[in-house]
Amino acid sequence: MTETINRIDPNPDTIIILNDPTTEIAVWYDWTKEGDDNTGFSSRHSSGESRKDFNPGHGNRDNRRHVLYGLPTDPDRPGHQATGETQKSSIQYQVSSRHLMLASPWFKRALMREGWSESNRDADEAFLILMNILHLRNRQVPRTLSLELLAKIAVLIDYYECSEAVEVFSDLWTSRLKKTVDIPNLFTRDLVLWLCVSWVFRMPVQFEQVTRVAITQSIDETFDTLELPIPLKVTAAIDDARIKGIESLVSGFNTLSGKFLSDAYLCPVTHGNKSYECGCILLGALTKAMNNIGIRNGETPFDGLSFMDICHRMASRTTPIWYQSSSSGHYQSQHPCNLKTYVKDVIVEASRGIQGLNLGILERNG
Repeated sequence: MTETINRIDPNPDTIIILNDPTTEIAVWYDWTKEGDDNTGFSSRHSSGESRKDFNPGHGNRDNRRHVLYGLPTDPDRPGHQATGETQKSSIQYQVSSRHLMLASPWFKRALMREGWSESNRDADEAFLILMNILHLRNRQVPRTLSLELLAKIAVLIDYYECSEAVEVFSDLWTSRLKKTVDIPNLFTRDLVLWLCVSWVFRMPVQFEQVTRVAITQSIDETFDTLELPIPLKVTAAIDDARIKGIESLVSGFNTLSGKFLSDAYLCPVTHGNKSYECGCILLGALTKAMNNIGIRNGETPFDGLSFMDICHRMASRTTPIWYQSSSSGHYQSQHPCNLKTYVKDVIVEASRGIQGLNLGILERNG
């Protein structure tokens, strides 16, 4: 077994060992390889775990851990003796318990208990950065971080409850991240990383932008949060907004349907002539489109459907081509009315009503 030693404190009284430290978090599964059109969406992970059930890192719990020398890692769970598993590598951090206890309630609880225990492994680079900050080794702390590394640190900060201790650096990191990394306009792994970072580091503008994308492109409230510290109230609020957005679309389409169904409908092109035929064609095309997508009955919660998907599918529906005779009856011309024009107006109006989530309101709501 290879071992790396990081002497964080010149007079350490505590040793933290990461066995087989992970280098990745938030593994993104490509569902399109299994024929799923909804890339990035999955119900295999619920985002409803509480903090005490969440553990940093990724993978099987039994195969990942750090060892806090001679002390339990979670005071709410009984410690147990380290096993004799063969480890490929480990990283040792020689640290000060006093610094850790002052900065982190989690470490304070852990270090007040006796015994030897195991916990999940942490990302080695992110953990080293955190230890350097907590031990005031400011020159060893990078001033710029990638989105990936910042998300790893966000996981540790949330888990170890030490946001205040890293506030000066987190403000610097997020300020530079805003200028260098764009928020995706598609529901991708990076969007989930941004959701985590903007929540943990309290970035209200970015949080609103990220959640608006999630609202328009998520398909239910159990989208995969990739085991990141994104609380249930956030994913639930995203899904509530998704449902309201789709309800707005359905309401607009139903209003259109009523318009075409009414005997009072007047064709905007012929100004009354051929209004019956025009209304029938548009009503039939609209009804079939809504039925095909599964929104005709307007039954919530519209699981499996995203706001954006409905918009794209409705906008791409074609209107049957039909011809009308001229007033002289000598020739025929194609009737110009098209369902897409009406659908576009509904989509534009519904899209205006979709806003990202307000970070402050979510925080106040507990």
